[in-house]
Amino acid sequence: MQALSKYLAVSFLLSALTACQPGLEDAENHLRDGRWQEAQQTLTQVLQQEPDSFEAQVLLAETRFYTEGLSAALTALRELYAQEPEHPALQRGLKALKVHFVALDELRESKDAAALQRYLDEVPNDFLAERVRWLLYRKTNRQDQALLSSLARSQDPLLQQLVAWEQAREAPERFAELLERFPDSPFCFAWYDALTSLHWQQERPAEAHSLLVRWKGELSDRDPQKAHVLLKQAEYSTEKQPAAALNYYQTYLRLFPTHPAGRQTIYTVREDFKERLGTADHRWLAEAAHERYMYQTAYAELSQVPPRSLQDHWQLAEYAMKAKYYPQARQHYETLKQRYPGSQEAGLATVALATLQRLNKAYGPARQQLAAARSAYTRQPRVQAAALWEEGILYDLQNKDADRARVYHQLLELDPEYEHAMEALWYALWHDYRQRDYARVIRDLTRFARYYEDHSLKPRFVYWLGRSHEALEQWDEAEAAYRQLENNPLMDYYTHRARARLKVLKQGGDDDYATTAYTGYQREVATFPSYAQAFEAAVKGDALALSPLQELLLLGQTPEFMQLASLSQEPRWQVLYGLQLQREGRYYDAVTRYRYLATKDDVYLPAAFPLAFFDHIESEAAKYQMNPFLAAGLIWQESQYKPDIQSWVGATGLMQIMPATGQQIAAELQLTDYDLTHAETNIQMGVWYLHTRHKTFEGNSLLAVASYNAGAGPVYRWLKQFGHLPYDALAESITYPETRGYVKHVFTSYWIYQHLYGRSGG
Repeated sequence: MQALSKYLAVSFLLSALTACQPGLEDAENHLRDGRWQEAQQTLTQVLQQEPDSFEAQVLLAETRFYTEGLSAALTALRELYAQEPEHPALQRGLKALKVHFVALDELRESKDAAALQRYLDEVPNDFLAERVRWLLYRKTNRQDQALLSSLARSQDPLLQQLVAWEQAREAPERFAELLERFPDSPFCFAWYDALTSLHWQQERPAEAHSLLVRWKGELSDRDPQKAHVLLKQAEYSTEKQPAAALNYYQTYLRLFPTHPAGRQTIYTVREDFKERLGTADHRWLAEAAHERYMYQTAYAELSQVPPRSLQDHWQLAEYAMKAKYYPQARQHYETLKQRYPGSQEAGLATVALATLQRLNKAYGPARQQLAAARSAYTRQPRVQAAALWEEGILYDLQNKDADRARVYHQLLELDPEYEHAMEALWYALWHDYRQRDYARVIRDLTRFARYYEDHSLKPRFVYWLGRSHEALEQWDEAEAAYRQLENNPLMDYYTHRARARLKVLKQGGDDDYATTAYTGYQREVATFPSYAQAFEAAVKGDALALSPLQELLLLGQTPEFMQLASLSQEPRWQVLYGLQLQREGRYYDAVTRYRYLATKDDVYLPAAFPLAFFDHIESEAAKYQMNPFLAAGLIWQESQYKPDIQSWVGATGLMQIMPATGQQIAAELQLTDYDLTHAETNIQMGVWYLHTRHKTFEGNSLLAVASYNAGAGPVYRWLKQFGHLPYDALAESITYPETRGYVKHVFTSYWIYQHLYGRSGG
């Protein structure tokens, strides 16, 4: 076959290496002729005489691939690579061996079973032969039992497990044998799962529960598999052991606050156990719901618990407030004031009552309530800070920016550890920045740095610290600030802004939010592995490159891989899981699963940012000389690539087009019959509409994106009010919080798409 012929050609090149060394030349001849044992004996003798001969060590490692298998060869090759990774002899040896893995990859992709059979006649070692036999078995639709029986005699641990797994599919009770035979297998999760389900289906609950206890005992508290086990235990206990089921659910919700099944679990408990829930159950359910931002559910559960202490009353009032149950919140705050006068919580309740008046647009009474709180609780700094925070909001509603900054400076002096203190710092310093009081911005950000060290606003603070230094022409200090941000996760808007400013500091030029010139895209930013790639990575020390889970994918066991990867803590398997979701067209599932993980680690970006429908996006954007990555970023923000998604106000499809707007666009594009949930149609209409926003604002993408969200009218107002500011400051000054966040998110997504897939990089 072609790949094997290449191998012979590469091996022949080694003769140049050995021509002047008779022992090596003999070994090379044996190697080229397929006399592996003779080559190994010769090389062993050479190394006894010349133990430091790197060339002989390379040839011996290559020979061991044929005589002892891949594992032995890899052990030797890793040691050699660690010593001299670029040594010509090593590179030639690796190239010679890689040819076999390239051939294996060609066979994996081939639909020709005869080609697999022919390869078996010339395959050089058992590692390759057994994987080809497995591929051949799969290509016969798993019907060749004789072939499976021959594979059962394999000495390869992976093939032993795959064959046993395959046989257990026909006789599921054999999964118990697999767990005993391979107790440390990475596949145990799937076997435990299959066997417990079998016991349950066969109405053997004792065996199912016993196996779940054994399984759980092998897992750490935070292992995602444990979440799966706890949910199974709860499900299997619900009918006959409801108290135990509730305990399993409670443990699950406590240990796994971010697990995707958490919210549904709370709904399940409330529905299935509503007649059995006691006071303690209502409390932990309330806290679990609150932790998952299910505020209405949290209040509903906590209201079932009679309040007996100051903290009980306070928690109940706060839950009602967060649930936007304002009448109930008012009642709870009033009760708290009456029962616990003079306490800090009573003072905070007074401020909360002012907040309720402000929400009802009773600004005068709200201000009076705040004045009363500050007068009555002079020795309660937390109450004073809360009152100042609320007073600042009232000033903001009256467009009194200077007054808001003034009271927030007071708040910071009084209680910099107050829960909203860092938000107050932002509003105060942003007022000062727009007033060009850059020295004060620098002074305050430096002074309060320890308070925002772990705060979500830190990147924003550091960025505007850098911009303030720039304004004062303190170039080194500005660069130092941006350097703090440039390697942060790319999901952070300020990472990109810092990189842009560093580029301006180094090269000059403009920083105006203009999209870069589009020069095409590269689709394979993250790929499914091949055997050839895995071999190279394994030589370099990658322990996962040829691991059992990796080979599941390589050998076409995709469903099995997906089952195991879904609960893995290893980022590589998670990313491959996400890429497989994309391959299946499940873009929304991939985005929603990985978007939050990507905020912590860039490794998840390829899984979280699919290049979905991109050929159509590209062709539509080309009509208007638009960078298609901007449209891709906007789609990511609008719909997470779910074609039939619909918002509560009726916006529909990938680019979230309102029905009335859709009618106008359809008329312009002469579309007589259209469906906003049809991906290509929605892209056609949405890209055209984004183009019209660019035309309205003379090609400025920042203003076009803001207008896509808020309409042209508000953008004209912001231009009039803030048009004198640099574009990054203009984006920060957008008065609609939703649009301000929208612009940042769309541009962050655009920059990520450009970084991941743009041919010219990010």
